Amino acid sequence: MTWNDTTKGIMKLIIALVLFTSGLLAQTGKFSTTISYPLPMGENNFGQLDGIVDLGVAYRVITFGNLYLGGGLNVGVYDEKNETIDFVRKSSLIQPKVLVELKLTRFRPFAGLGYVFWNQKNEFPDLEDISFKWNGLNFNLGVSVDILPKLFIVGQIDIIKLSGGDSLPDSSSFRNITVVKIGAGVRL
Repeated sequence: MTWNDTTKGIMKLIIALVLFTSGLLAQTGKFSTTISYPLPMGENNFGQLDGIVDLGVAYRVITFGNLYLGGGLNVGVYDEKNETIDFVRKSSLIQPKVLVELKLTRFRPFAGLGYVFWNQKNEFPDLEDISFKWNGLNFNLGVSVDILPKLFIVGQIDIIKLSGGDSLPDSSSFRNITVVKIGAGVRL
């Protein structure tokens, strides 16, 4: 594996996320950070991408007994190297959302509703790069399981419905995106 610009950028983002969240220890339990492996699903444009990493942060604002309401942000990085056509496709998903979480002993099911910004850049060796930006609604369901008091594993599915952006094809296979994410996190 070579350390290209994308990999270096991901490592910088991870380090910044760890440093940011480590300073929030005074807010015990309200913040959480996650690192996940995203798996694009489906026989569509997005499903052809390889997931690299998804980083997330959440903040629980309001507590009603075992029910938490808050907000979150995920940033996912994806790519595809097509050697047949000789191009590289780099994509990122930025997903701000409102979250609701229910604490049931060690299990915490959650749901989120938000928006997604999909940025894509197609890099060709002998031609000018082409960039696209799309956006739409994002709904996700998942569950986290506490392994230690502050450490947990997480699994979730994101269902995305694109509705706008650059030259958005009028095809449900392009507009409908599903991503499964499996990872771990820390509650601070």
